[in-house]
Amino acid sequence: MKHGPNSIQGRFRRLTGYKQDEVCADCRHTVKLHGPRRIYYKCEMIGITGSAATDISLRDVACNLFSPGRREDE
Repeated sequence: MKHGPNSIQGRFRRLTGYKQDEVCADCRHTVKLHGPRRIYYKCEMIGITGSAATDISLRDVACNLFSPGRREDE
């Protein structure tokens, strides 16, 4: 799924701004969830839902709420 300007991620990043030199993989707000068929990544700042609409990619450009460091449970 592509994260276009009208996706939840696109709208969220437009509100918070972008941190072009960082990616979601390096942010402590990134959460890893195990599904029945794959691993899903969510952002605590966007919200943890059961919907694919709030899935994020580890390669996504981080928003200005970026907080460096991996979570301890990763």
